[in-house]
Amino acid sequence: MWENVSIGLVPLGVPTAERRRLAEEALETVALQHVVARRPEALSAGERQRAALARALLHSPRLLFADEPTSNLDPESAEIVCDVLAGAHASGATLVVASHDERMLARAGRVVEMGEEGRLVS
Repeated sequence: MWENVSIGLVPLGVPTAERRRLAEEALETVALQHVVARRPEALSAGERQRAALARALLHSPRLLFADEPTSNLDPESAEIVCDVLAGAHASGATLVVASHDERMLARAGRVVEMGEEGRLVS
C-alpha cells in the first residue's frame, strides 16, 4: 500500500526509502498503519477512501477538494477523517468539501448550501 500512496513522489525523484517513510507517516495519520504491506484491492472501501486521503495529504496541499470524504465510513473512521481534514486546515490548507455529514458541517468555517440544479440556497 505504501507504494500506492507514494506514487506521486516518483516523478519528483524522491528516493524509495524516503517515499516509504513519508507514505507510512501519511497512512498512520489516517489510522491505516496496519495496511502498509497490503495491496489496494485487499482494502475495504472505507480503507481505500482513507488511503486516498493519505495520498492527497502527502504533498501538503494548499488547496484540497474532498467529495463526501466520510461516506462509506464507520463513525470512528469518519471522525478520523474529520480530524485529519481539520488538521490540514489548521496547517494552512484551504478545504472545499462537499458533504451531507453533520460532523463535517459542524466543523466548517463556512457552509454554502446548494439546492436543485446547483442553485445557491444559503
